[in-house]
Amino acid sequence: GGGLKVKSDVIPLFQDVPHKIFSLYLRDILPMTCWNVLIRRSLVEDNHLQFARGVLQEDILWSFHLYRCTTKMAFVPEVTYQYCDNEGSIMNKVKNVSSFAYSYCFILSEVCGYVDYVNYVDFMVFVLRLMFRGFDYALQPNVDRQYIKQLKGIRNKLFFRMIKDGRIVLSSAFLLLYRPLYYITHWRIYRRYYDHWINVVRIVATSFNCLHRGKRAELIY
Repeated sequence: GGGLKVKSDVIPLFQDVPHKIFSLYLRDILPMTCWNVLIRRSLVEDNHLQFARGVLQEDILWSFHLYRCTTKMAFVPEVTYQYCDNEGSIMNKVKNVSSFAYSYCFILSEVCGYVDYVNYVDFMVFVLRLMFRGFDYALQPNVDRQYIKQLKGIRNKLFFRMIKDGRIVLSSAFLLLYRPLYYITHWRIYRRYYDHWINVVRIVATSFNCLHRGKRAELIY
C-alpha cells in the first residue's frame, strides 16, 4: 500500500574488502537496521554482538559493530521484506527526550572509541550526523545538563583530533556544533538541505584525502 523502496543500485552484489564494507555502512548505504539481514552465527558470537540495554536507537550501535567486523557480504536486490510502521511501538510511544539524549551520548561514547583511519572522512561524517541528533535532544528544555556536557566533551576531543590530523574541511564542519554557529542548524533552509550539505562536506573532504596518504592507515581500537 505505498511507502518507500530501498534504493539498491549503489550496493555491490558482493564485497570482500572489509574497509569498503564498513565505508558503505558509514555512508548510510548499508542499512542500520537488524531486520532483513542474514548473519553467520559465528560472526555474532565471536564478536559478542549484543544490543545495549536501556538504549534507544540501539540498531545504530549494533550495526556499527557488525559492519566493523564483517569481512565479506552479499546483497540480494529483490524485495524480501515489508516494514509496517507500528504506532504502538516503543519508538512511537517514547516521549521523553532525555531518553534519546542519553542514548546518543551512550552511542557516541562507544563509536568514538574506534577511529577508522582508513575510512577517516566517512567515519567523521558519520559521527557528525550522530552529533547533530544528539545535540538536538540534549538541548531540549528539562533535559539533564549532564548529557550536553558529555556531548561537548566528545565534540571537543574529535575537533582537536581533526585539527591535529590536519583535516581542515572536517574540523570546519564540526564548528557548526559550537555556538553561535549552532543556531544556523535550526534554520528551516538548513534542515531542508541537510543531506545535501552533509554530502558536500564528504565530497570536499575526500578530495583532500591525497594530502593525508601515508599517515596512520589502520583501525585504532
